[in-house]
Amino acid sequence: LFVSLFIAVSAFCNAGFDNIGAYSLQEYVHDPLINLVVTTLIILGGIGFSVWFDVTHNVQSIIKNKCKSGWKRSYRMLKIHTRLAINMTLGLIVVGTLVFLAVEWNNPNSIGNFTFGEKVLTSFFQTVTMRTAGFATIDFELVKPFSLLFFIGTMFIGGSPGGAAGGIKTTTFALVVLLIISEIKGQKHVNYAHHTIPIELIRRAIVVIATFTLFLLAGVSILMLVEDQPFLYLLFEAVSALATVGVSVNLTPELSHISQVVLMILMFVGRIGPITILLSLSRKSRKTKDQLYAKTTILIG
Repeated sequence: LFVSLFIAVSAFCNAGFDNIGAYSLQEYVHDPLINLVVTTLIILGGIGFSVWFDVTHNVQSIIKNKCKSGWKRSYRMLKIHTRLAINMTLGLIVVGTLVFLAVEWNNPNSIGNFTFGEKVLTSFFQTVTMRTAGFATIDFELVKPFSLLFFIGTMFIGGSPGGAAGGIKTTTFALVVLLIISEIKGQKHVNYAHHTIPIELIRRAIVVIATFTLFLLAGVSILMLVEDQPFLYLLFEAVSALATVGVSVNLTPELSHISQVVLMILMFVGRIGPITILLSLSRKSRKTKDQLYAKTTILIG
């Protein structure tokens, strides 16, 4: 009972560690009950409490008013942030599951010898846990390099704001993607779901990603100077620490004390947020004012 409670709390809080042993949940790779319960807790804990409140409020309104307008209209009643967070979460899960399934389909060291249902279940679990939580039902040291690189990207994105997950957050990533799409189309404003997103939010999203990337590059650079390990493994460890995921390619125990301290710093920075650290360290003088000068142009790209 205690082990079950520990894992449930760890999953919901996206902590990603358990009290079973060094092999995490690998013994339960084919157990649908454990896989689905743990992934459900991870998703609910990482999607953000504002999404919870919004969905709950709308469901209560539908029940109270006996609304029979259908799920599509009920979905449109949700806030824009809620819809974006849900869409991004579902999209990342579906894409991640399909990518891992395709890449590792014939890999005998991961899921190559599983049945079709077992392959889908394992791929789904790894996709969910590798974004935010850090549990494992397979040995990540045995997967293909592309799978590690893909998971580095999903860990970097992480969960949604206001939840227990880490990373730059799904909505932050979505805003930058929407900005790129708007630039490609030649549009002046960034729009989503028939709403225009303020430029201030776009700037903050870019700053968050840039700050996150700078801390990551600094951490990986130190690890490369200290350790004689493959770059992909060091990058995987650094992103896992910064995004507070908690997974490893069985490398963390072999690292030097300096590298472990670097990982601890990255975990601390990732938990409170890179942008929070920069704001807390900055000293803005009361005499400082926003100044506007004559416009100029600079070549980029």
